[in-house]
Amino acid sequence: MGSPLSPVIANFYMEFFEEEALQTAVNKPSCWFRFVDDTFVIWGHGEEALDGFLTHLNSIHPRIQFTVEKEKDGELAFLDVLVKRKNDGSLGHQVYRKPTHTDRYLNKNSNHHPGQKRAMMKTLVDRALRVCEPEYIEKELRHLDLALQTNGYTVQEVRRALHPRRQPANSKREEPRKKGIAYLPYIRDVTDRIGRLLERHEVKTIFQPTQQLRNMLRSAKDPRDPLTSTGVYRIPCSCGAVYIGTTGRSVNTRLTEHKRNCRLGQYDKSAVAEHALLDGNHEIRYEDTDILATTSHFHARLYREAIEIHKHPDNFNRKEEGLKLSKAWYTPLYNVRPKFTKIRDITVNQPEVPLLGTTQSEVVHSEIQSDDRLLGATQSESMPGANQSEVACSDSQPNVKLLGATQSEVVLSDSQSDVGLHSANQLEATHVHINTAASQTIFAVASGIQESVSTRRHRR
Repeated sequence: MGSPLSPVIANFYMEFFEEEALQTAVNKPSCWFRFVDDTFVIWGHGEEALDGFLTHLNSIHPRIQFTVEKEKDGELAFLDVLVKRKNDGSLGHQVYRKPTHTDRYLNKNSNHHPGQKRAMMKTLVDRALRVCEPEYIEKELRHLDLALQTNGYTVQEVRRALHPRRQPANSKREEPRKKGIAYLPYIRDVTDRIGRLLERHEVKTIFQPTQQLRNMLRSAKDPRDPLTSTGVYRIPCSCGAVYIGTTGRSVNTRLTEHKRNCRLGQYDKSAVAEHALLDGNHEIRYEDTDILATTSHFHARLYREAIEIHKHPDNFNRKEEGLKLSKAWYTPLYNVRPKFTKIRDITVNQPEVPLLGTTQSEVVHSEIQSDDRLLGATQSESMPGANQSEVACSDSQPNVKLLGATQSEVVLSDSQSDVGLHSANQLEATHVHINTAASQTIFAVASGIQESVSTRRHRR
């Protein structure tokens, strides 16, 4: 809790507190061991003197108060150790578990790396060997055997953990120093293979669970306005373009600065003001601002901003702003782009043009500009042919209706309200990527259609 220095400073003060308390006490304990806020004391001056010593401790500082738990039936629990008084006056010790303990450990079927499960079993065995006296070790190992099998582990896995092979002391090799650390979400048969590849390049891999209970449960705190947090945000414009930004302060503070720059005409200080004032009549919709990621780490925010800029090609960010993203990100980010794409009006001078393909339905939705083309696998041209259909679009047709073998129909009209996709399942069209080949027709791509061909639109 609080600053990382808080435990260190608190421990410094407790050392000073203990020294003062023990020096000024009338009767001193025979033994005083403290771990954080738990103290193990051996007292040999009687119970009445013990009550006086407790009063002395609580009188030193009003905010530091102690309570006492005395041994019962010759036993006393300290942390996870059960200390027992023997008949000869010596003290014995073994592993202690609270009465409410359920022996619930990391389950065999949980989505964790197998190395983490083996480490959990090894930790329990090491604790038994370190804490228990020799006469209690076998009893503790039998308890672990039953508990681990209850958590789904096989007999062979448990026995291998309880009785590991002992390596000779001279056989230990120095592991090479790692060049870096990679944190990956654990996905069985995927990221563990990546981890083995990174191991060859001396990169240590730490696997993390993909889902945590705290992410699935609702927070007990009242929800806060997301714009009061730091992170990466998106500001939309009435033209359909967006601005991607990041801030280490609250997003509300950064929005106020954007508004002030627009009001004062300071377009050199803000890309939002430049877009609103110099590129035409635009209405910046500050009220629709979205928080894309909430993180306060500087480098994490820069990388996330660069990723979001690449995911939103219709942005009006300045090129010199943000971090330059490596080309290695391009392919995976292409598949996670936002599912909305602006559909522009297309008009030609024919009432409607039906297209019938020989093998599958064909839909073409292209923006007719002077520098737009359909690029095929072997040539960059539109594809007329005996088994292909050609679409000619100009700026004067009221609408274009394309019909295919699957009876799906796309209507692109002069008004946006007439744009739709009609099929047997009443599917809704999202966006169309164009792919042409010498022996295939162009296939319609819409959300919900199982067979689709996804490509990119190329511009000169």
